[in-house]
Amino acid sequence: MTFRGCSNSLKSVGIIELPLVFSHRLGSVRIKPEFVIMENATSDYCILGGEYLRLYGIDIVHKNISNDRDEEFEKAFNQCNISPRLKSSEASSLRKVVKMYKKAFAYGENPIGTIKGHEVVIRLNIEKPYPPILKKQAYPASPRSREEIERHIEELLKFQIIRKVGPDEEVDVTTPIIIAWHNGKSCMCGDFRALNTFTVPDRYPMPRITHCLTNLGSAMYIT
Repeated sequence: MTFRGCSNSLKSVGIIELPLVFSHRLGSVRIKPEFVIMENATSDYCILGGEYLRLYGIDIVHKNISNDRDEEFEKAFNQCNISPRLKSSEASSLRKVVKMYKKAFAYGENPIGTIKGHEVVIRLNIEKPYPPILKKQAYPASPRSREEIERHIEELLKFQIIRKVGPDEEVDVTTPIIIAWHNGKSCMCGDFRALNTFTVPDRYPMPRITHCLTNLGSAMYIT
């Protein structure tokens, strides 16, 4: 196979097949593109399909990869107050630990943090097809509550806590949400009572409080 650019021929070194999953509000995109590695290519970006670009806004540009996240972290970290009771060596050690695990902290545009790999798997004690009680309709809500529901959902989408269901995905369980008000502020809550009825509980011995307090007794910092 021969590849040609605008001014010369391109020499291919090999092909890499790389499965990719892109999370998006419209639903996750799963594709398995083949990347042709060129020995003398001058382009430093790739676009994965015009239809994906139009629908999901996917565009991988290597030159745009920067240390913006590091700058955001430094800006947020400089605003932190470190106790003056700490020695200089202790404060320096604390800074090193915080920077080492900066992905666990909330800062910048992602106040929830970026720790991955701790998803909770919910196991049910029933098989498909699930009973109708697990596919409840939305509860009636006042215009004021509906407005707050939309606001909370947009916030969860922004922080990538939830995502919109894709057009080709099947929904087996739906959970109604309600809005609770306290001192003029709204709080969105999910009604998981039906789901909890069919959920397999995690059974493990609870640790003794005295043992936990003993382990924390020698700790210098508690988060």
